[in-house]
Parts: sequence; C-alpha cells; structure tokens
Amino acid sequence: MKKLGLFFSGFVAGLIVVFAVFYALGHGLEYLDIQLYESEAGQQRNFNIYVSTSLVVGVLSGYLFNRWFSPKTGSNKNA
Repeated sequence: MKKLGLFFSGFVAGLIVVFAVFYALGHGLEYLDIQLYESEAGQQRNFNIYVSTSLVVGVLSGYLFNRWFSPKTGSNKNA
C-alpha cells in the first residue's frame, strides 16, 4: 500500500510541475504576443500535447518516487 501511495504522490507532483511549466510558458508567450493557436483545432492540439506530456511525466515521476523513497531491503541490513 505504501508503494501505491508513493506512486500517487509522485504522479501528483509530476502533474503539478507540468502544469507550472506549461502555465509559465503560456504566460511568457502571451507576454511576447506570440499566439499559440488560431482555431479550435489548434486549441485541441495544444490540449492533447499537455495531456500526453502530463501522463508521461506523471507516470515517470511516480515510478521515480517509488524507487527513491521506498524502504530499502537487502541482505546488507546490519552493515
């Protein structure tokens, strides 16, 4: 159960990072008057990029949280 909790925590942390990066990127491009889309198809493309990036980063960060923060078990406990 702890591994599932660690994976979920890492997944959420990854989503927060992706959201912050995309938000800052969008805000910066808007400040520079760079338009990210001209039609609904452009909006859909940008949304699909965000969702797929969030999924990949979320799963990867969940896996890494599991590897880094899981209790270590090994034959070398008393050393």
